[in-house]
Amino acid sequence: MSKSGRSAGESLLAIDVRPHWLGYAAFQGSERLLDFGVVNFGVPDAGVVRFLSLLELFRPLEVVLRKIARRSRRNWPVTKMLIRSVKRECQLRSIPVVLVSEATLFQEFRARGRANKREDAALFAEYFPQLAWRVPPPRKLWHHEHRNMPIFDAVALAMSHLGKHESR
Repeated sequence: MSKSGRSAGESLLAIDVRPHWLGYAAFQGSERLLDFGVVNFGVPDAGVVRFLSLLELFRPLEVVLRKIARRSRRNWPVTKMLIRSVKRECQLRSIPVVLVSEATLFQEFRARGRANKREDAALFAEYFPQLAWRVPPPRKLWHHEHRNMPIFDAVALAMSHLGKHESR
């Protein structure tokens, strides 16, 4: 068993839900990043189908999602519908869903001196070298968020849940 109380064979799937894409990170135990990526879709139903394929592929014992606050800029009807669908599909399969609030993520990672999500991404790439090539370049104010950032948001959700930020 690891410090988080999970055995090495247990798997976790963290999903960062966006209106037209899902960022995901799959872990075995608390130390091994199995896979990660961004899944694009045009309509919400296709997003649910893509999520189901991730469930089949990784067969997680837990799914971690971001809890969307009312005043969040992520509080879109499509995002909320996708999160409800993910929770429903997990419930049908008896897979526990863990919600991590945006406030928790902000407090845990900003309180440790990192100024932005790109610095978090660089830190996660130190923990998991296979992420290094996906770290986005520094963002200009007038640019949209980089297409790889949902991967790092999913990793942040998992690490927050697993308590890795404490032990590193």
